[in-house]
Amino acid sequence: MVAVRRSRSAHRVPHPQPGPWRARSLASTQQREVCSPERRSRRREYGGPGRRPRPAARSCSSSQTLTSPSTDPGASHARPSAVGPDCRRASHGTRTRRPRAACRRHARGGSRMRTCLITLAVGTFAIGIDVLVTAGLVAPMSRDLQVSESAAGQLVTVFALSYAILSPLLAALTARASRKHVLLAALTLFVLGNVATALAPTYALVMVSRVVAAAGASLYTPNASAAAAAIAPPESTGRAIATVMGGLTVATALGVPIGSFIGGNVNWRGTMWLVAALGAIALVGVTLVIPHIQLPVPIKLRDRLAPLGDRRVVAALALVMLVFSSFYALYTYLGPVLNPATGGNATKLSVLLCVYGSMAVVGNTIGGRLADTRDPSKVRFTALACFAAVLAMVPVGRHWFVGALVWVALLGVPGAIQYVSHLKLLVELVPQATPLLLGLNASAQYLGMGIGGAVGGAALGAWGPSSLGWISTTTLLAAVVLALTALRHPASLPQSTAPESASVRGRSAMPS
Repeated sequence: MVAVRRSRSAHRVPHPQPGPWRARSLASTQQREVCSPERRSRRREYGGPGRRPRPAARSCSSSQTLTSPSTDPGASHARPSAVGPDCRRASHGTRTRRPRAACRRHARGGSRMRTCLITLAVGTFAIGIDVLVTAGLVAPMSRDLQVSESAAGQLVTVFALSYAILSPLLAALTARASRKHVLLAALTLFVLGNVATALAPTYALVMVSRVVAAAGASLYTPNASAAAAAIAPPESTGRAIATVMGGLTVATALGVPIGSFIGGNVNWRGTMWLVAALGAIALVGVTLVIPHIQLPVPIKLRDRLAPLGDRRVVAALALVMLVFSSFYALYTYLGPVLNPATGGNATKLSVLLCVYGSMAVVGNTIGGRLADTRDPSKVRFTALACFAAVLAMVPVGRHWFVGALVWVALLGVPGAIQYVSHLKLLVELVPQATPLLLGLNASAQYLGMGIGGAVGGAALGAWGPSSLGWISTTTLLAAVVLALTALRHPASLPQSTAPESASVRGRSAMPS
């Protein structure tokens, strides 16, 4: 009988799963074989799983050309990610390490996008200071240019009216150009306009330079929003636009008080040099980091004005024009109005402007939450009523500094709340023409700023600073009546009056 020698491992039961090291190796192999929808679409495009040309990453390199997502609204799933390839784990449940090279590309792509957005936000920050800082510079500008304070305040009127008129015209003229070229031209005009303002020896030349600066601002702000929407991935478009437009918010809270402090304690021309320097920084940044972005077929000027065929759209735009007219009739001449409280001290006026800007940011946050959780029409009416009550308190708060602090803090909150609710109701009027409505709303906003500055200047010269309170209150009460009567029931515009893809194309017409 022959003895059979058994193997040493014959008595062992084979394990149904591979060991940990083998599992990791298998997981890495399976992860390389994971094919996302984006990779599958590229495989079909290049004809099979063989060696394919490497597609360009969506980064913010200045040598790259991007296309707006609205060129193919139905193929948003095939849009490359703005932050590079996937860094996903394998789908079979085994924990694996992410590919290091992919994660590095992911981080680089995200940092490039943030750099682009911050660069665009620097430009809107400079524009925000330029638009609003005149309220703290009326007195020094009037002394230096040897004009009255009411005449100095008309510089705000000239800037705002130029912005409102030139914005749709320049948008139509530059619709087929690359957004990078348009941004560079806009910032060049803006910087030259502010340099000319800082150097202008006479009031007439300052006024001409304000028109040039307004032309650059009206061209930059909507195109910066369009560039942010094209650079960011689809799921981050809203946050990208909010980041760029956040430059205006930061300018209200910090830039305007700083500019007012420089203008009051050094020279108002120093503030203009500061704005020009910020614009030059944005110009260099756009040159270096913003890619070439080509928008789709442009919207004609006639189509941009199509929503005006709805009477409720006209009423909503009239409302925002009345609100901004009432506010800027007072805000443009806030320095002379609060002179009894500040004693002509530029530092105290800067503190008041800082408090107002900070509370406006708080009101903007509160207004967004209330507009989402409450009836926007009721929120708007309540905020408008509170806004009118605060404006009527000007005689109480303008004579002592503590009272002025309380008054400007109260002034910032309801104004921001009503504006957020107004924007939501405006969008709900004609959802298919939202971008066009927002563009018209921006024009109405700056038109109201110009009218308010003109009316406030005339009242300041005729009746003095104390008259601005009741003029602003009366104008705002007219807005309250309009909100109660003409804007009570929803209505919609006929579908044919709005371009089919306007919801994507017109994203550049964000309010500023």
